[in-house]
Amino acid sequence: GHGCAIEQELKEHHTLLPSSKRVCMGLECPEMLTTCRYLHAFFFLLCHLSEQMIAATPVKALFWNVFEGLGGRTDPRMKELKRIVSDFHVVTLSELNHWDANALHEFFREDFPFSIFLETKTGYHLGALSKAPIIEKVVSSDKPMHHGILVFETYSIIFCLIHLDPHSSEKRVSEVKHISNTLSPYMDKPVLILGDFNTLSPTDNYTEDSLKTLYDNRQTRKKFFRSSQIDYRPFTHLTVSDTYFDLGKANDFSVPTPVNADFMHATKLRLDYIMGNEHARRASLSAAAVLNNEETSVLSDHFPITITFDRSVLASWKSQGGGAKEDL
Repeated sequence: GHGCAIEQELKEHHTLLPSSKRVCMGLECPEMLTTCRYLHAFFFLLCHLSEQMIAATPVKALFWNVFEGLGGRTDPRMKELKRIVSDFHVVTLSELNHWDANALHEFFREDFPFSIFLETKTGYHLGALSKAPIIEKVVSSDKPMHHGILVFETYSIIFCLIHLDPHSSEKRVSEVKHISNTLSPYMDKPVLILGDFNTLSPTDNYTEDSLKTLYDNRQTRKKFFRSSQIDYRPFTHLTVSDTYFDLGKANDFSVPTPVNADFMHATKLRLDYIMGNEHARRASLSAAAVLNNEETSVLSDHFPITITFDRSVLASWKSQGGGAKEDL
């Protein structure tokens, strides 16, 4: 502790000083050493309280599909987004058009010292930010992924950031099978899958009018339907046998927003999800929630989705040998 170091240093230099100096500095005075001991106790208590406060702070994660990169780092919208996400511990982003790894790191480094970036072949890049060290696992834009898959570990959680095919449910089925296979080596850890799934969930309630709107348009019909029925397979493939759980809430729609009148978002839809395995579900404090407010409604064509985790559960799990070696 700091107090012990001060006390030891005083003792070590005690005999090197002339007697008059020693008396002047109070080194032969018991009160001086008593003060050092009080300082040691104070610093110990301060460190303990700090550790307790950190342990009680939830780990907050966010996913946001930022419409085509919001014009890059000089765009005022991206500066506003930077302010909004600064309070989170882990931020995952899709559609980072106009960005590269260095630009992402430099723009967010004040709040997030660690970042990871996937330059996709489609130009719709993926990136993530963290206040704790990041361990890269999988960074790939190879087929069958339309855009790519970015897997990394931070805060003792395996994050899998995805952006699934926007055109065909058949192609998304191939993508989620690939995702399952890619993540299988990590299932003994908390695993999250975050992103724009471009997929509907059977737990959400869509009106007949909403479904008719989607079916009547050739592009949205191909995107969401198989024959005349909604194709839920990209969603249910992950949740079959309780491999992954939808950590969000039914009917918590993530599109559309007022900022973009996209016919592919012709009605209220839940396209953005946070899924997790049993370890992740056990560590989560509440359901994932779409952040729909005045600030988030004017930046992108998607609302962000957030989730919080119990830091003590993650720390407890990490102590069993499962987590990355970073400070929780």
